[in-house]
Amino acid sequence: MAASNASENLSSSYGDCDNEQTLIYGTGDDANRISPEELRKLLDIPQGDCIQDYDDLSTIGIGGIGAVFSAREPGLNREVALKILRPQYRDQSERIESFIREARATAQIDHPNIVPVHRLGVFDDVGVYFSMKRVEGETLRAILRKLEENRAGYRRKYNLRRLIEIFMGACNGVAFAHRHGILHCDLKPGNVMVGDYGEVLVMDWGMAHYRPELDQGGVRSKMDLEVDGPLCSGGKHSGELLGGTPAFMAPEQLCGEEIQPTELSDIYGLGAILYTLLTWKSAPFDVNQEQQKLLEAAARGQFIPPRKAAHREQPIPLELEAICLKAMARNRKKRYQHVGELLADVRNYLDGYPVAAYSPTPLYRLTKLIRRHPLIPSTLMAAVLTWGGYYAFTVISNISQSTSLINLAEYNYGQAREYNVMALRTARLLREKAGGGDADRERYLLTELIRQIAEMENGYN
Repeated sequence: MAASNASENLSSSYGDCDNEQTLIYGTGDDANRISPEELRKLLDIPQGDCIQDYDDLSTIGIGGIGAVFSAREPGLNREVALKILRPQYRDQSERIESFIREARATAQIDHPNIVPVHRLGVFDDVGVYFSMKRVEGETLRAILRKLEENRAGYRRKYNLRRLIEIFMGACNGVAFAHRHGILHCDLKPGNVMVGDYGEVLVMDWGMAHYRPELDQGGVRSKMDLEVDGPLCSGGKHSGELLGGTPAFMAPEQLCGEEIQPTELSDIYGLGAILYTLLTWKSAPFDVNQEQQKLLEAAARGQFIPPRKAAHREQPIPLELEAICLKAMARNRKKRYQHVGELLADVRNYLDGYPVAAYSPTPLYRLTKLIRRHPLIPSTLMAAVLTWGGYYAFTVISNISQSTSLINLAEYNYGQAREYNVMALRTARLLREKAGGGDADRERYLLTELIRQIAEMENGYN
């Protein structure tokens, strides 16, 4: 909303505003006009503000009820984004109330991922306005469209990890707002600005809703999102849901199950943003179909799972799909209950830790441990290889030694059989010579027989 290229981010419908002069100085309903003096009195703002005090006015973009201009702020001589109501809405108390609520809500949640508001005031000629930091960049919606169209350099610049980092920045901003009791109620890629220097800013808090039970920052005493007095007559009360983008609204809001928005509604919106980041789609549902069919599909939570809807050049890890599906669960009790839980799972994925939304099986956890600490498996592998080498050497050595022993045993067994044959022959000769009168010959044969039997027994042993 407060950036160049925002003409892609905001509605391109100019209506009856053909140029900057008409957009700034166009007239509304004089009969119901609230004078600048009345507005200043209600807002306790000093007099003397005039849009002509700002130099170099040029249109950044046109929204549904407001217009954003780039301008040079007097005195400080800095470039700012200046937001005013379009002429046809400047006399509608409901629109003025919503406009002031956006400025006040945004100003109170001072966070690096939320665009800072510098000043809220009333111009004599064009009514209420507020100035913001001007951010050079483009919306996440524009980036996703260019990724889908394969614009030069975009798929390299905005790889999956970079998109997840952008998502985490948006989550941080929303988590901070929740801590201070403020719900965004219209989270979508078009309301996330990505600056040229890495900034990630959650924009357009015009539908912000204050939930005091969520407030842990004690800002309620410093702010009042409600605009009291005659300004509220005939309009919606502060905090009442004024609308939203159906493709990014929680099903319970579309079905009327939950009248007031909750923290879980914003978590659904963040899940829907994550869906677009994973798939490069403009929304989780087909926005080109008939409005009634879109509403019915969104109310039922029927969308194509991210891995099936994703571009073929954008493979989606199972963990990220599980995180997205949990954030967008039709049953709000099954969603993440706080943005911090969603952020923790995304961080765990990036850091290589197990993701709570995904199946925490022992094998899955072991795989994550190995990826997270590659030195440990390397050391274990070296130890296993060393032990395996030693074991293999021992086995081979034993086999070699056993082979040698077997060969020696076979040799000895063969020798024993030869001595057995020789002993049988000598014993037969000794029997033939027995009593023949040749005592020396008998003694010799007996000695040989004894020697041969001994050799035979040694060989067999």
